[in-house]
Amino acid sequence: MRIFARSSWQVSLALAFALAAGCSPADAPVESQSFDVVYGTDDRVEVPDASADEQGAAEAVAAVLDYSEFAGCAGGECTIDLLSYESWFSPYGLCSDEPFRDQYTAGFCTAFLVDDDLVATAGHCVTNYSCGSTAFVFGFQAPDATTGVVPGPGDSATLDVPESDVYTCDSVVKRVYTATGADYAVVRLDRAVTGRTPLCFRRTGKVANGASVRVIGSPYGLPLKVADNAVVKSSGRNAFSTNADSYGGNSGSPVLDADMTVQGILVRGNTDYTYDYAGHCYRSNECTDGGGCGGSYEDATHSRFLSSWVPTGTCYTP
Repeated sequence: MRIFARSSWQVSLALAFALAAGCSPADAPVESQSFDVVYGTDDRVEVPDASADEQGAAEAVAAVLDYSEFAGCAGGECTIDLLSYESWFSPYGLCSDEPFRDQYTAGFCTAFLVDDDLVATAGHCVTNYSCGSTAFVFGFQAPDATTGVVPGPGDSATLDVPESDVYTCDSVVKRVYTATGADYAVVRLDRAVTGRTPLCFRRTGKVANGASVRVIGSPYGLPLKVADNAVVKSSGRNAFSTNADSYGGNSGSPVLDADMTVQGILVRGNTDYTYDYAGHCYRSNECTDGGGCGGSYEDATHSRFLSSWVPTGTCYTP
C-alpha cells in the first residue's frame, strides 16, 4: 500500500495534473509515496460480508476525513462530499474488472477506538497542526448511496451520516513518525464515543510469525473493507510485515489476529496500482502471497507502543 493522505487542495492538484495536456500513461496520477497492494487473491470484502467477529470489530473503526470534505451538519446529520473512485485515475480510469470501481470515496486514513475518547492511527495521518481540521467518522460502510452505476471521472455525490457518529480531533496525545520505523499516533476526541466498544490490543511483546491476521480500514477512501486471509511474514523491533491486501487510506488501520486483538497499526507498504497498457487503464498491483513484491510486504507498527498512552479498560471480545 502506498502512503495516502488527501485534502481538498490535494484532490484539486491531483486532478489538475492528471488532466494536463500531454500527460502520458507513464505520467498518469498515482500516489506519491509507497503503500498497500493485493497479495495473491484480493480478499477485501464489505463489512456485512465479513465474519460476525470481524463485523463487531469494525464497529470500532473510523474513516479519517478533513473538514473540507463536509458540506455541513444540521438536524442531527452531517453531509459528506464524496468523490468517485474513478476520479483518482482520470483521464485513464480503472480497469473494468477492478473491484469496487463503482463506489465513491472520502477521507485519507483510518483510525480505531482504543478508549472511550481515544483513537489510534498512523503518525503520518495526523499532526498537532492538522488536528484542528481532522474528523473521525464511525460506521463508514457501503450503503446504497455509494454503489450503483459506474461513476465517470470527476463525478461526485453526497452521503448523509448521523452527526452522533462524527467526532473531531481535540488533541494529539502522542505522535511518532519515522519513515522506516515506528509510526503511530494516539488522538483524543472532542467527546467520549457512545455505543461502540474499544478494540483490545497487544500491550507487550510482538505477534508470532505465521499468525493469522486481517485488516479493517478504508482503502483509498472507499467505505470500510475487511481484508482477511493474511499472515505475519516477519517481525522486527518496531514493526512487522504482512501480506494483507491494503491500499493508501488503510494507513492507521488495525491489524487484528483471529481473536480480534490488535497486533499492529498499518503504516506502509508496496505500490498500489500499475498501468495496464493493453487495456489503457489502472489496476491493483498484484504480488504473490509467498514472495510479496520482490520480497517486500506491508508494514504495521507494533501495537505495544500504544500501551503508555492508553489506559486499560473494557475492550471488544468476540
